[in-house]
Amino acid sequence: MATIPDSITLLHLSDIHFVKGVSNVLSSDIDGVVRNELERDAASLTSGQSLAGIIVSGDIAFAGKTEEFQTAIEWLNGLSSKLAIDPSLVWCVPGNHDIDRSVLRSHTSLEPIHNDIRRSANLHQCLEKHLQGQDGPLLFEPLRAYNETVGQRFGCLTKPDQPWWDFDLTLSDGSILRMRGVNSALISGTNDSRENSKLCLGPAQYELRRDDDVTHLVICHHPPDWLVDGDDARQALKAYAKVILTGHKHSHEEEKVNETLWLSSGAVHPSRLETKWEPNYYMLRLTVELNGDSRWLKVDLYRRVWSDIQRTFVRPAGQDKDFKTYKLALGTRSLRESVETTNSVRQDGEQEMSLSRKKLLYAFVSLPYHTRVNIMEKLRLFDDSNRGLPDEERFASGFDRAVIEQRLPEVWDAVDAVTQRT
Repeated sequence: MATIPDSITLLHLSDIHFVKGVSNVLSSDIDGVVRNELERDAASLTSGQSLAGIIVSGDIAFAGKTEEFQTAIEWLNGLSSKLAIDPSLVWCVPGNHDIDRSVLRSHTSLEPIHNDIRRSANLHQCLEKHLQGQDGPLLFEPLRAYNETVGQRFGCLTKPDQPWWDFDLTLSDGSILRMRGVNSALISGTNDSRENSKLCLGPAQYELRRDDDVTHLVICHHPPDWLVDGDDARQALKAYAKVILTGHKHSHEEEKVNETLWLSSGAVHPSRLETKWEPNYYMLRLTVELNGDSRWLKVDLYRRVWSDIQRTFVRPAGQDKDFKTYKLALGTRSLRESVETTNSVRQDGEQEMSLSRKKLLYAFVSLPYHTRVNIMEKLRLFDDSNRGLPDEERFASGFDRAVIEQRLPEVWDAVDAVTQRT
């Protein structure tokens, strides 16, 4: 049985912007040296620590093309190998560059739908009308390449009935860190702006359910000032979440607001034409500290910035330590001391099951399409209810059914049988 970790350590990347025909092309990919230095720096930074995984807060691609996401996956696989973690341990959300804008040009009805949502007097009602009606699949067509590649591979699909995803990790006191990835690119188009063409989340994504012994961490590409419902989202997230990770701005920001830490990591690949070109990334180490009935979430924040002089990543100028520490007040544990150990072991077991499912999903998606279909049909995990769904949602529905019916070991056996033959 796995033990409760001393801490949760996460790498936070954003705006990695893989470009079709440029990234990984030796003659034109000058940012390859930046990625190489990031890999070396992150490996050194995490040496001796147990890394829980990698978070990418959007703009994985540059133009939302399948080839760009595939290149990103290859790089993330290599980074995972250098950090000695399973390649499945990546969580991501979409950004505006993950939208395929050619789809917007071919589906001219999308822009009027976007405008109807952003201009509505009741955003929640209007957004739900479109998501749950016949417009729902159309709204997600620009994100089809995202969903088909990184979304399904890493268990981070975004879809009309649930644009967000949740994943639980176990904190050092046995309580839960619940990560939620939200989609702020739902109505992203060709004219996005912070002034006149804002984006949205919708309250279903940011009104988080408050549960005993659960601490929320939220991942969103756009900061609230880019959202039509940004004021409501900010208020809700301040009330529910302890850590919020964003991207988009290509500049580093960190702010403690009440007992919530807001972090924008900057970009791994900002455009070199930007006046303040400065690649950034973060590492966060989260630990629960106890003192009697009082609890705090201690966040050791390692910010790494590109040095034009040293041509590698270093800590920020003027910072005398590798990390800064923030302490965020948590509520008292609801559990009585006599049952705390039992509950912690149960939660840790549930985490192991979730991680096992994530690893299985990654291995399954790595198989050829026809092999995946054969496995689902042989195990009778496809049914009429998911027949009309996009392939990535259909496979996800089959996985959900396997979980409900406690048949994941059968899926593992089928995947293992295929991989052993090849």
